[in-house]
Amino acid sequence: MLFVSCAKNERKLAEEIQDVSQEEVLSAEKLSLPEQPRNRLFELRAAEYSIDYGLKVSGPQPVQGSISVVARDFKETKYAKIVTTTRMNILGNEVLSAIYFLDEKGYSCVNQNVWECFELPAQQITAAYSAPGSQYQFEQYPDKAKFLGQLVIAGELASCYESLFEPVAGAGIITEYCYTSDGLPLSIKTTAGEIISEMTAASFSRTAADSAFQLPAEPKVYSLTK
Repeated sequence: MLFVSCAKNERKLAEEIQDVSQEEVLSAEKLSLPEQPRNRLFELRAAEYSIDYGLKVSGPQPVQGSISVVARDFKETKYAKIVTTTRMNILGNEVLSAIYFLDEKGYSCVNQNVWECFELPAQQITAAYSAPGSQYQFEQYPDKAKFLGQLVIAGELASCYESLFEPVAGAGIITEYCYTSDGLPLSIKTTAGEIISEMTAASFSRTAADSAFQLPAEPKVYSLTK
């Protein structure tokens, strides 16, 4: 009887030790769990950058071309200065245009043998930033972004994310951005129905020339009255 009693006590003690050990393991596992990724698309923000993209638009009227983006002075939620120059071949005709956002003002420029620039109304500037799928909107709602994986683009590792915007019910716009760790968008893909626009960086730098922010012509002001 004494042997049986001792055996029972030993089993009970072993079970208690096992329970404690399991609790310690679970506690240790909880402590060693990796931190959840923060709600951000990238860790840093480059002070300035210049990116040259190849452009491809698929759809009823395919378009190919190139886009150059130069940005400087990030403030709060966007770059204070950002210039986008687009060169496209449409039906055999080359079209060269540029959009300038310089501090609180915006300008639209077109080259038809010579450059001609117009100052944009304030509401048009607001509409450009608030457009569904725009880079500004994409970065303002990181919760909507789904991580897709990583790619090497123009020699640098970039993390890719996808978001769905629905400006109208049933009419979704899918946008995909691939960012470097300091926020350079090396790839931008937009799908709206059967139209797919793809911008892929061919080259880039973390510098921006002062001359890039100078308008190519004296701007005219849009006027609704003569």
